[in-house]
Amino acid sequence: MPHSSGGGSHGGGSHSSSHHSGSGSSSRTSTHYFPGARRYRRRRKGSPDYYFYTNSVPRKTGISGAVITGVFGIFITSVMGISVASDIPKKLDTPRSCEAAVHDYADVIGDEASLLYSLEEYQDVTGICPVVYTVYAEDWVYEYDYDLEEYTLDKYIEEFSDEDHFVFVYTLPSYQVEAWKSGQLDVPDFIWQAVQGDNTDAIITEDEFDDFREEVHEELEEGKDPGKVLSSAFGNAASRADRRINRGGLRRLLTFFPVAVTGLIFAAVTALLVRAYLKDRDTEYEEVPIEEGVASASYGSLNGSEGTSGSYTGTVKGIADFSKIIGVLITAIRMLSYRGPDSTGAGAFMLIFAIIWNVIVVTSFISMLKAFPAKDRKEPVMTAEYPKAQMPQADFPEPEGELLSDTTDYSVTDYDDDDYKRMKRRGYE
Repeated sequence: MPHSSGGGSHGGGSHSSSHHSGSGSSSRTSTHYFPGARRYRRRRKGSPDYYFYTNSVPRKTGISGAVITGVFGIFITSVMGISVASDIPKKLDTPRSCEAAVHDYADVIGDEASLLYSLEEYQDVTGICPVVYTVYAEDWVYEYDYDLEEYTLDKYIEEFSDEDHFVFVYTLPSYQVEAWKSGQLDVPDFIWQAVQGDNTDAIITEDEFDDFREEVHEELEEGKDPGKVLSSAFGNAASRADRRINRGGLRRLLTFFPVAVTGLIFAAVTALLVRAYLKDRDTEYEEVPIEEGVASASYGSLNGSEGTSGSYTGTVKGIADFSKIIGVLITAIRMLSYRGPDSTGAGAFMLIFAIIWNVIVVTSFISMLKAFPAKDRKEPVMTAEYPKAQMPQADFPEPEGELLSDTTDYSVTDYDDDDYKRMKRRGYE
């Protein structure tokens, strides 16, 4: 079914029509108690008991996470591959009866032969049949209530039964034609509209038509001959289409590079989830009193960091985060497939941006899966020995001079003190 590409009008600018048909409670796990936490013991065959605190019920990694990731990865990779393949432009295989044509009913095209040559060149490159019509506004405005898009669509359906045409309609009031040709009117009150068949979508993309529309409308707003304007616009469009259609094999192969990267990322994440499931299937979680075994427990973070959960909920959230960047990959693919003047650099930038975010998301998955280490970590046993206390040994200095002998007699045999004698006489001795 043919559909509108876009159009424009004098003073109203160009326009584009449709081209193609909260917060919640967070889970937290820690090696230490926090308000609202419960204490759990993890039992795994061949490993010592493992204690931790969490405010949610711990669950074992289920196989459903790996299955969902795998199925989702196959779906996304397939859709991307089909999208890339369908967007690769190639020349249409149109019948010989499909020919470019110019129908200048309003008699406003100065050099019809030059315009027809550009249309035929465009058809040789793309296989699309371009047809240009110029009509007076009075021929359609009353019947279609000034809706040129509807008029152009009906024109396409009435004249052509295939999906290989590109129809361009230029219209203006009949009373302005002579004034415009004589130079009394700088710019007539023109309106233009384009409609394309479904088979042309891989070549006349939205980006491609944007370039065509800007060139056509800017020059028509300057009051230039529609024939010269369209001749130049179709010639430039043919050059762009030729570069896109006849691109080298390596460049075509690189177009599928984002698809391959996406598939490998999904495969790696699925493999990690399967590994976690096989590792965790013999694990049992048991809630224990907070006082039990605190002194002798071997602590460690269940997920390697606080504020995360090793449950299936975390897996699904990671998958949802990963799906957000798929749109970036698709955008990069479309920009790389388009051969506009700035498309290659912009597309490469978008591709690099998407790959970086892929790496970030995969790293997040790996961090989550480290919740299930190959061997339980233990706190190191304290083996420090404290030094024995010793009394300090002071070194006293040697006394100078002669020391009293140990045999010295300290008894008092004679006192000469008068007070002592008086006290003795009074009977105090």
